[in-house]
Amino acid sequence: MDYHHQNKVTIKIARIFNTYGTNMNTHDGRVISNFIVQALTNQDITLYGDGTQSRSFQYIDDLVKA
Repeated sequence: MDYHHQNKVTIKIARIFNTYGTNMNTHDGRVISNFIVQALTNQDITLYGDGTQSRSFQYIDDLVKA
């Protein structure tokens, strides 16, 4: 943002969170891998926080295109 303000150029900000795709490590501790492993092994699904928050997920191909 400082570069944008100082030089008056157009910038884009990318915040990369919750990306998923093939070849994910099933035990990396992220929400999507935990959900899939728990669902496939018939475990209770973990709810993080109080269950009222929302999350967005992004497939790896979409991240690469961006």
